[in-house]
Amino acid sequence: MNRKTENAAIQTGVCYMILSARSGKAITACTNNRIEMRDVSGNDGQLWSFEQVGDDVWRIVSKQTKDVVDVILSGSENGAQIHLWEDVGADNQKWIFEPVGDGLYKIVSKLSGRCLDVVGMSMEDGAGIQIWDYMGGDNQQWRIVDPTVPAAEKPVKKAAAPSAKKSAAKTTGKPAAKTTKAASKPAAEKSAKPAKTQTKAAAAKTAKTAAKAAQKDTPKADGEKKGE
Repeated sequence: MNRKTENAAIQTGVCYMILSARSGKAITACTNNRIEMRDVSGNDGQLWSFEQVGDDVWRIVSKQTKDVVDVILSGSENGAQIHLWEDVGADNQKWIFEPVGDGLYKIVSKLSGRCLDVVGMSMEDGAGIQIWDYMGGDNQQWRIVDPTVPAAEKPVKKAAAPSAKKSAAKTTGKPAAKTTKAASKPAAEKSAKPAKTQTKAAAAKTAKTAAKAAQKDTPKADGEKKGE
């Protein structure tokens, strides 16, 4: 099997995850031979290898249990579910991978020609998997992913640097004006108030001195002398 997926070319003997195109969840080997959809964790229950058993025909083998994906009771009708079972070489354990575009596959049972399908188009953990006629739904499409190959990252778009003129104006212009205005006001008030107080005190003192001098120098009237 040398068909390319989004991440790698599938190879015999390599373990892959099988992810739903609908939910992104992984086909997972669970207890009691169950196979369910689960959030991706990368544990052995979500790793599968592919063993070729004919032209474009494969077994899907669990890394965790070494059992294979098997249609229960060799079912061939819509709705027959899958589970894990020991390999007995039967057609209900054989699968064909057919590309459907965008790196996706439908996985078709050799026995019935029906494909793997997430029951009820569910996107929840624990959803079961059955076989069904292919309808082109994303619950019937699968991505084969090598967990050891990093996914391609999209380039990060850098923001344009701000204009030097705008940056300088915002940083230095307005704050400088505010600082100058704030600094000049207290200085003017401090110098003006003491000067005003000193002027009033000096004027009052001068007036008092002049009054005393006037009283001393003014001659007394005749009537005042007689009274004495």
